[in-house]
Amino acid sequence: MAEFPTSQPRKYLNQFKNRNVVSTTIDISGDVLAMMGDVTDVISQITSSFTFVSQSLKDISGSFVSQSIQIGNLETTARSIGSNKLFSNKEIPTGNIDGINTTYTLLHKPILGSDHIYLNGVLIEDKDNDYSISGSLITFSNPLLPGMKLRCTYYYQDSSPVKAFVDKEQPSGSIDGNNMTFTLNHIPVEESEHIYLNGVLQESGGDYNISSSVITFMDAPLSTMKLRCTYYYIL
Repeated sequence: MAEFPTSQPRKYLNQFKNRNVVSTTIDISGDVLAMMGDVTDVISQITSSFTFVSQSLKDISGSFVSQSIQIGNLETTARSIGSNKLFSNKEIPTGNIDGINTTYTLLHKPILGSDHIYLNGVLIEDKDNDYSISGSLITFSNPLLPGMKLRCTYYYQDSSPVKAFVDKEQPSGSIDGNNMTFTLNHIPVEESEHIYLNGVLQESGGDYNISSSVITFMDAPLSTMKLRCTYYYIL
């Protein structure tokens, strides 16, 4: 009988403790749910921010691509313009420097605005008043005095055709000891061809003749020989 009173309070004590645990767990769960709701909102905001940043980066990237394309187009245009542009440095125009003559002629027509004219090494900057230029003709407003040094530096456009280079082309035609004619892919610029048999340079007019793109040998190359041709041609 002495044990009964001791066990009863333990039972109620355990129930009391369990109730606290359950209650505390519910309270904590509520806080956690609330916190999770806040975290969800934060994650949503972060996701939106990342989406905005990603779109912005795409826009920026697109802008860079667009600018890159534009720059590429400009470079292509610059190359096409500058590919046959030549430079004349410190050219001496023709004409008498005698205190009377006012006109001088250049070898080429300068590209507009590229002319730099020097008198005694000094750049003439007041173009409108000191001189004018039309085509390849320079006209000074006052005659140049004897002893003056006249020089002109400028760019000009080269109207000559553009040449391409072919290196060690194998002409078409059978190398069999009988065939004497071989054909190139292009018509070489006159006297630009270098024809090799087994690496030995052949002499035009002695070892072969060439007409248009056809090479004709005096003696048919043997089947063991290697034929190569290096040359320029007009594009």
